[in-house]
Amino acid sequence: MQKVLDLDDDAIATIGNNAASFIAEELNFSTIYKKKREIITRLLNENQQSAIFPFARPFAKEKTLAHTHSNSLLSVVIPYYNMGEFIDECISSVLQSTHPDIEVIVVNDGSTEQSSILALQKYENDSRIRVVHKQNGGLAETRNYGAALARGEFLAFLDADDIVRNDYYSRAIQVLSRYENVFFTGSWVQYFGQKKDIWPTWNPEPPYILLHNSVNSSSLVYRKQAFLSAGLNDKKVDYGLEDYGHVISLLAAGYRGVVIPETMFCYRVRSNSMYRSLTRHKALYSHQYLSSKYSDIYKEYASDIFNLMNANGPSFAYDNPSFGMRVSSVQQSDTGIVSNLKTFVKRNPALKKLLLQARAFIKI
Repeated sequence: MQKVLDLDDDAIATIGNNAASFIAEELNFSTIYKKKREIITRLLNENQQSAIFPFARPFAKEKTLAHTHSNSLLSVVIPYYNMGEFIDECISSVLQSTHPDIEVIVVNDGSTEQSSILALQKYENDSRIRVVHKQNGGLAETRNYGAALARGEFLAFLDADDIVRNDYYSRAIQVLSRYENVFFTGSWVQYFGQKKDIWPTWNPEPPYILLHNSVNSSSLVYRKQAFLSAGLNDKKVDYGLEDYGHVISLLAAGYRGVVIPETMFCYRVRSNSMYRSLTRHKALYSHQYLSSKYSDIYKEYASDIFNLMNANGPSFAYDNPSFGMRVSSVQQSDTGIVSNLKTFVKRNPALKKLLLQARAFIKI
């Protein structure tokens, strides 16, 4: 201890710089991902023949179900409300899929724009596409309505202004067919339109998924049985978080999902999209509602969630490329002059009292 206390400022600075360099090198993404690749490669070799996906933390009530291979049909449900400007590009991307067995179901949720109603007419007689019309009920109800009409063993949703890469559905179904404990699959997200960022989504595992959405929840591919059993969208959070809520519902019921680490889904960023109308109060209400509705799983991971909140703050402030929002963990430090001034004031009780009184007067 005495040796440390005897060090001069230069020696202490050198130790600090060396420590910072060591940490930067050890935690560099290339170093970390090299180690991750080694672990993943080992796990893949060990589980090459296994039908169970090696999740990081097991669930107490985790469900498994062997794939029967009796029906490879994928039903792609496209909720549609005044999206005539984008629907052709959306449907075209689905029809170019490498998965050979697809039905497309466009659910018109009471569109009011004449141009959008006319845009659907050319698909009415297309044998590959079913166009159904209903009274306006919102996105959650429309997704559930379309799912009930689906004939496939597999189910996917795609918003009418988004598109998918041609191999997304075939790759997702390969995953669902191989692993008995995987019931839905997502991918990384390529933003387009007003943003060009990439969102590298994560496997939706607690505790993080309970705090913040980490998966492309509006465009997942499911075993339909799991979605109908536990994934129906809840209209009470039908203003941007209904898709996030249904992921929590699936996990709470023991249905797990994974993410393919490639940009296979393209999310159109628009200034007038529904999600951009999500306010801070709506986000707070949604998290309160979901944590109450699925209280058992939130209680199970309460300690983890508490520590994440301490480390990262409220989840509605996390990075969101579609909003153009960025969060920094860098602490704003005072300049030398400001720091010295604060120290001077703290050491002069009379001056400190005078400044506090002045601040109170200004606030009034």
